[in-house]
Amino acid sequence: MKCIFFDLDGTLFDTRKLVEQSRRNSVAAMIKAGLPGTEEEVYDSLLKIVEKTGSNYDKHFNELLKERQVQMAGRIIAAGVISYHESKQKNIKPFDGIPEMLEELRKKYTLCVLTNGKLVKQWEKIIHLEIEKYFEFVFVSEEVGKRKPDPAIFLHALKNTGFKAEECIMVGDRDTDLVPAKELGMATISIGDIEGADFSVTNPKDVLDRVKQIES
Repeated sequence: MKCIFFDLDGTLFDTRKLVEQSRRNSVAAMIKAGLPGTEEEVYDSLLKIVEKTGSNYDKHFNELLKERQVQMAGRIIAAGVISYHESKQKNIKPFDGIPEMLEELRKKYTLCVLTNGKLVKQWEKIIHLEIEKYFEFVFVSEEVGKRKPDPAIFLHALKNTGFKAEECIMVGDRDTDLVPAKELGMATISIGDIEGADFSVTNPKDVLDRVKQIES
């Protein structure tokens, strides 16, 4: 094996925990700025809006205030936005052992990020996580124009790195990361149990051991 591709969210850091914490902090900030309701009540409303509109929608707070019939809402939305971004920047961190694992792997392999999402938003995460130095290539769906599980984004990554699928490993926490990679001929490692993955780990830092198994 020569190259290892890593998904980002949920693979290298705990996305769910970070987003929940940031949303709760933003709700508290908006209530403090004048939004009526209890934190749990408003948080539940926000989750329903996110579920309806998608996580990348950038008007969640606007929809929340519209739903609660709040007028002149600029100050409240601003308080929520500031709190959300400050919380994410303050609390984002890699899973335990990830930097050490990446440091060891990059001695032998070309490491790449292959992630769905907005280009700038994904790069912000990589920079705040302080893991940029470990990766020679970063492929983001918005820039490529294709999203996982479309095989095209994997083929784009293979073409640009110069490796064959059989020389690569894909590490991810969803079947959208692993199924197309395996169909193309890559070895696969899942974070958590995903049907069909060649190997799985409960703790992301154990990826190093699975890579050694693939090589043995």
